[in-house]
Amino acid sequence: MQELSERSFAILVALLLVGSGYWVATHEREAEPLPGGPGSPGGDYLTWGEPVWLPRAPECVDEDNSQLYPEFAIGYEPSIAVDQQGNLYYTAHKDLRWSGPNGGPGGGEGGAPGLGPFVCNFPLPIIGSQTSWDYYASWFFVSQDGGETWGPPDDWGLANLGSEYPGDEGDIGIDANGRVYYVDTTLEDNWLHVWDDGGNSHVNSQRLQSTTADDRPWVTAHGDGVVHYLGNNGVSVPGIPLTDGTSGVGRYWYYRGTTVGDQVVFDQGRVIEGGWAHIAAETDGPHVYIVQETNNGGGGVKVWVSDDWGANWAEPVTIGPLEGSHPEGYPWIAAGENGTVMVTWQESPQGGKAAGTLYLSRSDDYGVTWEYWDVTPREAVFLYPTIDLGAENRLGFAYYANEGNGTHGEHTAGDRWYLYGAIADDLQVGEQLEFLKADPQPLHTSSEAEAAADDLHPLHDFFEAVIAPDGSLNIAYQYNLGQHPWEVDEEQRYLMFIRGELA
Repeated sequence: MQELSERSFAILVALLLVGSGYWVATHEREAEPLPGGPGSPGGDYLTWGEPVWLPRAPECVDEDNSQLYPEFAIGYEPSIAVDQQGNLYYTAHKDLRWSGPNGGPGGGEGGAPGLGPFVCNFPLPIIGSQTSWDYYASWFFVSQDGGETWGPPDDWGLANLGSEYPGDEGDIGIDANGRVYYVDTTLEDNWLHVWDDGGNSHVNSQRLQSTTADDRPWVTAHGDGVVHYLGNNGVSVPGIPLTDGTSGVGRYWYYRGTTVGDQVVFDQGRVIEGGWAHIAAETDGPHVYIVQETNNGGGGVKVWVSDDWGANWAEPVTIGPLEGSHPEGYPWIAAGENGTVMVTWQESPQGGKAAGTLYLSRSDDYGVTWEYWDVTPREAVFLYPTIDLGAENRLGFAYYANEGNGTHGEHTAGDRWYLYGAIADDLQVGEQLEFLKADPQPLHTSSEAEAAADDLHPLHDFFEAVIAPDGSLNIAYQYNLGQHPWEVDEEQRYLMFIRGELA
């Protein structure tokens, strides 16, 4: 995530979005070959498609902005969701430091009513025309063909009315009716945009008076319009505790929302005591789950459970060990069918100076009791493990990991970082997964300076994978390529998608 010192608040704008959607086939290669494909052949059980580059709006492509590939989206920390019809939704943090030929690094962007959805061509005095701001504060894409092509929703509605720039990042939840809830965060406020019909029908956009400067929101939804939002304050803030047995001091606040007409009405929020957290809900039932580090980077992993749509919560239970961890990743929770819930996390007490451990924990009674086990496939440093549970509790699992000169998997100069994924049907406690390289190209190569400082942040804070209704594993990820024109010792960051299927 970008440091707040690198950002400035931008002007408030009112955009009337009247444009229709565009769809760009990013898997088709143009004049010169692109890195990143074709997909890895995988093994006997899993094959990967060709990596897909997420598109810029054609109106915002700037051949002079120093991008190696100006037609593709620049950003990081991608999130992905899928509805019951297989439509995919993708959001990511925009790279805030790009500008057009008349502008320098940074700076806000805005538009005016009637100018359409693309604010990238709206010039500002002195700053010039910025080219990061295709639409929204964060990226938001829809695919209605299994990830082959991507673009904005067909129906914009008033989805940018009053939204402010620059943005932090967003997240996506989908309820049992297929309604899509997209939280788009800025430095001053958060916006909730809602669609039906696979992004073809805009329902509502509303400003959320919740966590300010939220630098890692989570949202999930289930049932008939019940929405759960975790807001990250960055530091511990006191408030009303989520349960009576906790202190009411924590970095994350929980907000429960219910749909009234086209609006989602949220409560005042309650504090989740502890460190980094993530949330999930069963699609058709009342159970909601929050997983959290007991402390920031240690103290064990705990889970909070609600069996009544988030109205009330049981005291948290510890589900596995966490003695220490490098700051690159969160414990991750996924809700399956018939009471199955799973959590993954990585433990690295020495950071990247030693190989890490990957854990899974499983509950089959709606989060009451748990068993955990080690699923580490080899000696490596693991970044951002992410899981999802699909129909019949099919598990999708992905992570980034290094390959290099370390004798025991530790972080060294020249390490190449790759994307790995696995699928397993109803994985039981003690069973292992076969992880395969998804994209054959390295996503990043560690420099001497990064290895010396044990800097594991070049691929940023997380990425995400989901199991689609057809059983495929769909991954939104980041690809670093070429020198960044505005940031010292940083690379250009491109947004990617890949799909894995059982052979």
